[in-house]
Amino acid sequence: MRTRTFVSLIVLALSGGCTPRGDTQPGERFDAGALFARYTPRLTHVFKVRNTLDRPVRILGEQHSCSCTKVNLAKVELQPGEATNLEMSVDIIDGYSKSSLQCQVQTDHPKFKEWTYQLAFATYPRATVAPNRVLLREAVESQSDEKSSTRPAEIAGETWLETFAPAGRDLPAPDTLESPDGLLINLDRNPVRDVLPDAVQRARYHLRISVPARASISASGGQSRAFKVRLSQGAIAGATVVWTNHTGVECHPSRVHFGYLSSASPPKSTRLVVRSDDGSPFRVLGFESTDPMVALAGTFPNKPAAEHWLELSLRPKSETSTSVRSGSVRLKTDRKPVSSIEVPWSVFFSGKVLEGRAIDRSQDHHSD
Repeated sequence: MRTRTFVSLIVLALSGGCTPRGDTQPGERFDAGALFARYTPRLTHVFKVRNTLDRPVRILGEQHSCSCTKVNLAKVELQPGEATNLEMSVDIIDGYSKSSLQCQVQTDHPKFKEWTYQLAFATYPRATVAPNRVLLREAVESQSDEKSSTRPAEIAGETWLETFAPAGRDLPAPDTLESPDGLLINLDRNPVRDVLPDAVQRARYHLRISVPARASISASGGQSRAFKVRLSQGAIAGATVVWTNHTGVECHPSRVHFGYLSSASPPKSTRLVVRSDDGSPFRVLGFESTDPMVALAGTFPNKPAAEHWLELSLRPKSETSTSVRSGSVRLKTDRKPVSSIEVPWSVFFSGKVLEGRAIDRSQDHHSD
């Protein structure tokens, strides 16, 4: 029995690549498994490029699939059975990905000109919010009089804070939440724990995000806010929260960008169209500006209309400041319960800051 076992091991060793076969293309695939940048900032693997063919082969060079990969390979001639080293290395990211980096070793063999070597691995973040873009249920304001309203008490959505760690390591735990004013985030600190197929530990914390409806309709159109979660081990995760407000009154465009201007540029203007979404007439009563150099001027319409046209104009001023300026204009209306619309603006210019004036032309397009 012992003699048979010894002979079997010798045959197996000879079949493992020491004997040239001549009919099989050389190559290899190595899977490094799950990696974390915290513990493995750079992955390096050395392949044995062995000539398993029945004739000498010259290594001419290599081509690899990703510029992120560093490759070292000597241009040598390999006799049957001889081998040389192929070193592949790559930086590991602190995020989730599945990668298979490929290196084609180029040879002068008439049949097997390219030998393929693959380095596979998966990377994991220490923490992430998934999904990292949270869409809240729309805030809708629709009323026929001042006493009736279908506006909900809040708009809300949910997502998950996920933390990961290799087997035998501690999972990061959430510490503090950083969120802008008006964004309410409830973090359930009792996680759901599991182990992924590649032996990675995971903990999932439920996040419920909401915005009070009364606060959410302070501006119409698309809204966006970002928040962060700071965790132990120095980990940080974050997400963006988006929603759309339908307040009954809309401004088009909802954001104004004047482009590039210089101190010598003539005044530049853009048209604002303010309308009700259901065709109901309303008045534009006035405005407030976050920047005294930008303002709406002119006579506001004294008669209700379903649509009003305004013109916002910028012209250079003598003093010098930064090359980028932004602000907003808040239009006041008699629309209930929404009494104002905020219109952000921005401009790039060189040399001199800009001041604004607006001309109201709503009377040109509405009859008595």
